[in-house]
Amino acid sequence: MHHPAAPYDVDVAVIGGGPAGMSAAVRCRWVKSYRSLPCSVVVFEPGPLGGLAGWRTCSITGPGYRYLGDGLVRRIQTDFDRYAIPVIGERVQAVSKKGPLFILETNAGRTVRALSVVVATGMRPLANERHFLGHGLFVTYMGYEYFPKLMARVAQASGGGVVVFGNRKSVNLVGVIAPLVESASRITWVLDEPADGVAPDLPGTVVRGTLHAVEGHGDAQAGFRAGDAEDPAVPDFEPESKAGVTGVVFEDNDGVLHRLDCSAILLDYNAWETRTRRDWDGLNLADNGEGFVTIDPWCATSMDGVFAAGDITGRYRSTAMALGDGVNAGFSAVRYTHRRKFGGEPNLFAYRSADRPLDGAERDLPEVPEDAWLVPLVDGEHLRAVAASRRPGGVALALDAAVNVTDLRMHVGGDRGVANELIEAWLDAKMMAVHCNPGHP
Repeated sequence: MHHPAAPYDVDVAVIGGGPAGMSAAVRCRWVKSYRSLPCSVVVFEPGPLGGLAGWRTCSITGPGYRYLGDGLVRRIQTDFDRYAIPVIGERVQAVSKKGPLFILETNAGRTVRALSVVVATGMRPLANERHFLGHGLFVTYMGYEYFPKLMARVAQASGGGVVVFGNRKSVNLVGVIAPLVESASRITWVLDEPADGVAPDLPGTVVRGTLHAVEGHGDAQAGFRAGDAEDPAVPDFEPESKAGVTGVVFEDNDGVLHRLDCSAILLDYNAWETRTRRDWDGLNLADNGEGFVTIDPWCATSMDGVFAAGDITGRYRSTAMALGDGVNAGFSAVRYTHRRKFGGEPNLFAYRSADRPLDGAERDLPEVPEDAWLVPLVDGEHLRAVAASRRPGGVALALDAAVNVTDLRMHVGGDRGVANELIEAWLDAKMMAVHCNPGHP
């Protein structure tokens, strides 16, 4: 995935592996069924793929139907496997721009150069908390009238202490948190806020940081009951909570990990849905004043080449919208990278039609210049098999790393026609991306 000699490493870097990020990545690799130029893409996701869609309370639903989010994630995962979409299990902690490229740096010290970026980070980073849903971990959801009942349920599990994760908007809970104050042996608020801000007045201890991991005895299949099989419109009230949480680890603003003993955890999604933070953003993307990225109808942000999708845009939080936003952002990233590499629009029919006269010499694949680099999207064995099917004997070229067109041509006897035939065969099979010097505005 790292190609030092090529102009950059990847066409599109997707930050976040929830339904929006997964959907965007798939569309970059698979633009349409017929001839198309695939983009190289990588997804950064330190947690499990699927994001909140892996929680059984997330679904595409209506009065008469329900498609569970975790099932949708498994379906999309098949496309990740089919098209060998790489996932880097590291957290992006900085994004900057250098010339025409975006530079992404991770918490593990990795640096990736990308031509375009899709931001799909959601409201907050996820850890292993979904395995503890109904096992001592609770979430503010279901509407405000439900909050007093929710607090009573948290109070029942709070004998060993309760830790609340939120931000400064969590002060909105003060009026309904009396049951916790009365029953919990101690309350600790871990707020995702800058260290130099004034801490809100909350009962208990207030520290700053983000959730790193929940400790205890969870369940990989945990989650709130997702309705009634006979009636998908039945409200989603979680069953009686089981013991499970024994402690929690949080990361402070300096990256230092701290452990707290507790028997209950409350995640204040009501606060995150009204405010988020983007510590990684060195691009100063325009937002709504509470951290949510502003986008246009094509999911473009205020920075050319950066697109955003899903909950980070601050719109209605819905699995269906996240999937659709991801498709939109993915196509927009494809268009942007195509213009930068080839100076013209890609043919995305029928997703966005071209308003021009057509003739019998239409081409969906662009002419690949001599100084372009071919970047493998699958393993070399598959590339050699396609080459052998078009040219018996194949090519005696290592295809496990990026190669420029000049070197490919020399390995087929200097015949550019043969090289073009091989390139188009790989592109048709969606096995190869083309990285050109991004000289077009």
